[in-house]
Amino acid sequence: MDVSPFFSSENARNAVDAALELRSAIAALASRHSVAVTMGANLHLTPVVDAEFGVGSSRRRDIIGRGVNQAFLLGRGPGIRISEPVYRALPSGVRSPWIKHKPPAVYHIGSADGIMEGLGKTPSANAGRW
Repeated sequence: MDVSPFFSSENARNAVDAALELRSAIAALASRHSVAVTMGANLHLTPVVDAEFGVGSSRRRDIIGRGVNQAFLLGRGPGIRISEPVYRALPSGVRSPWIKHKPPAVYHIGSADGIMEGLGKTPSANAGRW
């Protein structure tokens, strides 16, 4: 099954809903099998290049661009983090559970652990790279 990692800006709510549903499904599966499993997801609205790169047996599909790096820098670990562009694309009625962390603005549900950590850098160093 080929699942696209992309949603249009008009479907930002669908992307967020998909991440929330996946988190619930993973929690239910983990509970059913008595294992400790968490999910982390970063959602960002940005132009990217989605193509096949390389030649012969090393040819692979990849997604590249500055926005990919920005999404990575939103944070790591368990939780769902969305960028300011995703937050702004959501209908105002579904924005209330999201807590703003800055700079740059990153919205999360629950603990702020892992916000803006990535590449072995501190949150303030990564904010400067944004």
